[in-house]
Amino acid sequence: EIPIYQETSTQNYMCFASPLFVFFQFFIDRIEAETSLWVDVNGVKTKTRETSGASEVTHLADIEKIYSDLAILENLQKPIVFDEFCSRLNQILMGLHLEFLRHVPPGIFAPPQLEVALDEIAKFLHNIPLLVKKEISSYFHSSTLRLLWFGNRLQSILRGERKNEICNWWLGHIEKKVDDFLENDCHYCLSALPANYTDEPPEDLEVVRDNLEILKNVMKIGEGGEDSYGLLEFVDVVVKEVYLVLEGLMDDLKYVLGKKWVGMSLGLKYNEVEIASVARDLDYLSRMKGMDEEISLQRKNGGGSKKLEMSDVVPVAGLVMARFHIYECENTTALDLWQSKDPKKEEKEKKTTFPRAPVPPQSSLETPTPPSTLLPPPPPPPSLPVESALFYRASLPRPLSISLTKNLEGLRNLSSATLFFQLSQQEAEHEAEYEAEHEAEHEAEHEAE
Repeated sequence: EIPIYQETSTQNYMCFASPLFVFFQFFIDRIEAETSLWVDVNGVKTKTRETSGASEVTHLADIEKIYSDLAILENLQKPIVFDEFCSRLNQILMGLHLEFLRHVPPGIFAPPQLEVALDEIAKFLHNIPLLVKKEISSYFHSSTLRLLWFGNRLQSILRGERKNEICNWWLGHIEKKVDDFLENDCHYCLSALPANYTDEPPEDLEVVRDNLEILKNVMKIGEGGEDSYGLLEFVDVVVKEVYLVLEGLMDDLKYVLGKKWVGMSLGLKYNEVEIASVARDLDYLSRMKGMDEEISLQRKNGGGSKKLEMSDVVPVAGLVMARFHIYECENTTALDLWQSKDPKKEEKEKKTTFPRAPVPPQSSLETPTPPSTLLPPPPPPPSLPVESALFYRASLPRPLSISLTKNLEGLRNLSSATLFFQLSQQEAEHEAEYEAEHEAEHEAEHEAE
């Protein structure tokens, strides 16, 4: 039934739309519904009138549906097919038109206005083909935009731009999730270390020590400890979130390698080098996903002790755990650098130091004791772990020669002090040999003269 009156509202008052306006609006809605049904029956799969619909589809495989839809929509605009539908639609609307006139109460249109109203209705019904064509054009325009969007997406995959975009996303996502987990669930202080903590000391080393203790407790699960912070569950959640996006990228890479898009009029330029690069990207992501699935399966089965193998692939779970290890290394390095210079520690040591007894003044008659001819013992070498960032700076005051660099390989596990003295001794021996050879050459030249 066609409504005669339609209540409308504005900001200040309510009113009723005119019967003629209601009639036109009702018929426009009916034309849109009938056209949509007609397009759907003819096989259009990705039917949408909104131009923003391109961003709703994320998989490149849908490009074939859109390409097919464009061909169908183009065929529906041919005169024979189009005129047949408009004729059928006109019969439906004429029946509704007569029904509307039958239900219009007497007196709604005054005699002078009745003729004008009937004339407007006739013009409206005459323009039905234009309204239908407008609807089909909206579908055609939307599909064209979506095809263009897919073409740009395909080109970005061939150039590696899409891969880089998603890679940057998942690294940033992992970083944010780990930071939120540490700060909210573990009470970790993210601002304990300044950005240039190797040059600027932290404000409070106690907070750094607390952070390091938190990290060790969180990661004890990897050593068979109790998962009191829920680390394993957290890692699983982050891995699933990342693969919700990565699996879409992998599907797109598979579609690109299938080359079903080559015959389409997309205007794309590509070469076999780009195709080979896409194949390598897919291989890497597939191996990465396989490793994550294996890690998850081992955890469900109680965590088997499988031997680790060297690989150029880092699983997502490994990237998550690497974030914790990075924080652990940063806190450890900061403590190695600054705990000996902690002002709070120095102040505490001053308070616990006992004052020395005063030295009685020497008598002027006493013979002064001559100074000792022995030099004071050299200060002990710095005791720094090999892993410390200061190792090379403290133990090697100047660059080593090529011959000495070769001898470093067997000394990697020695302490910095031992390495320092061994290298110093080797340098002294090399310098002595060099001076002896130089002196012998000089004497030989002198005798020759």
